[in-house]
Order: sequence, then C-alpha cells, then structure tokens
Amino acid sequence: MKKYVFITFAAAGIGGTQIYVRNKLLFLREKGYDVTVIVTEPPGGQKVVVKELEPYVKNCFPELTINPRLYTKRRRNAILERIAGIIGAADDDEVIIETNFIMVTLWGELLAERMGAKHFILLIQEDYSLKDRRFLDFYSWKYDRGELAANTPHALKMLFDGYREIPESRHGGLSAFCSNTVEDCISDHEDAVLGQEADYRIGSVGRVNKPFVIPMIKDVIAFAGSHADKRFQLVLFGGTPDPEEEKAIYALTEPVPNLEFYMTGPIFPVPLGLLRKMDVFISSAGAAETSASAGLTTIVIDANDFEPIGVLGYTTNATVHRDPNLPHESTAALLEKILFDGMYPHDLTRTVEVDLNRVFEPHLTYFADAAADSDKEYYDISRTSPRRSAVLLYRIFGQKAGAALYRLLRGR
Repeated sequence: MKKYVFITFAAAGIGGTQIYVRNKLLFLREKGYDVTVIVTEPPGGQKVVVKELEPYVKNCFPELTINPRLYTKRRRNAILERIAGIIGAADDDEVIIETNFIMVTLWGELLAERMGAKHFILLIQEDYSLKDRRFLDFYSWKYDRGELAANTPHALKMLFDGYREIPESRHGGLSAFCSNTVEDCISDHEDAVLGQEADYRIGSVGRVNKPFVIPMIKDVIAFAGSHADKRFQLVLFGGTPDPEEEKAIYALTEPVPNLEFYMTGPIFPVPLGLLRKMDVFISSAGAAETSASAGLTTIVIDANDFEPIGVLGYTTNATVHRDPNLPHESTAALLEKILFDGMYPHDLTRTVEVDLNRVFEPHLTYFADAAADSDKEYYDISRTSPRRSAVLLYRIFGQKAGAALYRLLRGR
C-alpha cells in the first residue's frame, strides 16, 4: 500500500495550511494513497472548518514543535512509536512523509528513519530567516538529495542566504495551492456588512493573526484619515482564536470616525457574492490569490516587511515575497490609484479555474528524482543538538521556564 503522511500545523481552524493539506489530500487519494495527517496545534476551542481534516484533529502532537534532542532518548522514541502506530504501515508499504514547517522537519527525518520511509520537506511558511548553521547543514543535505522544496521560487534563496547559492534552475519552488475557497453561496454576514454605510469597501482575506494584519489596518486607518470627507469600510474575511488579538484590532478601528469595521471570524467557504461587494482587497500569500482568482482587485503584501508587492495579476504575480531589486509603492499610493483614479479595476473575466492534478503532479515529479529506495539514507539529527545548557534547563524546568532561563543566562 502507498501511504502519505503530512506532519503539519493544524487541522482545526482555517488558514492556508489547512486548505493546502486538504487539496493535496484529495489529490493523493485519487492517486491511490492512504493519507494520514499529524498536527502540532491543539484545537484550543477552534472548530474544524475543513471537514476533510476532521478525522485528524485527534492526531495532535505539540511535542513536535520542540527540537527532538531536547527530549531524552526514551521520551523521543515513545513519541515516534505513537506516531508510527497511528500510521500503521506494514513492512512492504511505501511510506512518504512530508513536513511543512522548519520546527517539525527534524522529527520527520527521525520518523522516516524509524519506518524506512522517504522524507520530503516542502516548506510552506512565510518567514525563512534561519541563521543556525546546524540546521542549514541539514537542509543543505536534503536539498542536494532532491528532498527539499518550498512554496515560492525565492524561499530557498532566503533560507540559504549567506550560506550557499541556489541556482535559478533548481530553485525548488512548488505551489502550496490554497486559494480555492470561494463559492457562490449564501452568506450569514452579508446583511451586517452591507448594513454599514460606506463610499468604499476594503476587504482582506485570511487569518487575522498574521503579522501583516496590524500594519495593514494602520495603513487603512491613515488612508481614511487623509480622506475625512469619505466613508470607508474594512472587512476582514477571517478570524483569530485569541480574543485578546480581536480586542486589540477593535481598539484600533473604533476611534476612527469615517471607518466602519467588520470581522467575519473563521469562514469557509468564502462567499463570492460578498467578496464582489468590496472595491479592493489587501491580503498576503495564498489568501491574496483567493480574491484575485475571482477577478477582484487585490493588493498583495510581502510577508517579510509588510509592504505591498504590487497589484496581483496587474503589476506582479508574486504572492509571498517581493523581488528586492524591484521598486514598490505604498499601500496609500495603491489605494489612491485603485479607489480614486480607477486603475486596476475588477475584471470578472479573469477568474481562474484550477485543476488539482496540474498543481500537484509537479510535486510527485520533483521528488521522483530523489534518492532511490536502495539509497535510503538519513541525516544524523544529533548534529543539530542544542547547547548542552539548553538541554539541561529544559529537562529540569520544562519547556517555557527552561527556555526563559536559558535566554536570561545568555543575556538576551
């Protein structure tokens, strides 16, 4: 039997990760794979929004967010044994393990070695700043074996910045497609949204706790302040599991006299009719493609500096990171052009229909050139061990207290 295992972030809630895993899960099942999803994030009161992921909420291992070398060998083996039991592979099964975030890749390598599986890393995060050479040695080794890729062509260049060169011909960029979330459906939010009077409606799709959101809201507030004679509305098509984050956002927007604000909370599918009521969107990464693929004008924000990359489909096709050699305009300048000058209008003829086979076949092709079955080899994870002082503090005081003491003793 062919088995495919994701070790990823979460099954509950809604975000690009959940949609990507759901999409690829459906593709892999069509290809005859038995799929298992292992997650690191407990639901924490969040509902399961993506029904295909509901069976996997219970496969939660928060321990995987910690460097495995911080655990004793006995504890490490016990965790791996539990995960292997969930996967339930026979000796003659072909097992592929995919890890999606830096924090879980070491565990993926250990699990693959334990099960005689292949371990492919497809990083789908937005922050690739990693300066620890011990980890970079590991990723470089995986890259040379064809077992490392990322969600954008620029990502591995950022990961290895100052460490090694990545040729354009082998940039390892694979689509983590997650923007097929729009449906022409009835929305429970439409009356509330349209009940707020506004001359211009600005939307944003995606998780509200993404780092770009607060800077984006501040940009919209400043823009509204510079046009006090107009009424604006900002609608966030998304939510956050943290009530304090939600309060902080409302505290930002409430004092602005000419800005109405509405947050839908977690939403799937995203209603097309309500999206079309917006005049412009400001989003980042895969969420920007959600509105752009429906033909709606979308300013896409860089995941690193939270400045605009451009207008998706008009001035750029990048969704996560901007080419540092290219100039860019401010959010205010782009809003001015779109809302007042009529530039980059909605174009409903530009809607995109996506074939999941065309999206994910390149994943299987890219990794097909990796090490053959007869050449299964695994990295020595002991080479990524934290400092001995960190290990001792963690084992004595636990995760949070141990980490805090370690930073205090090192003076940072």
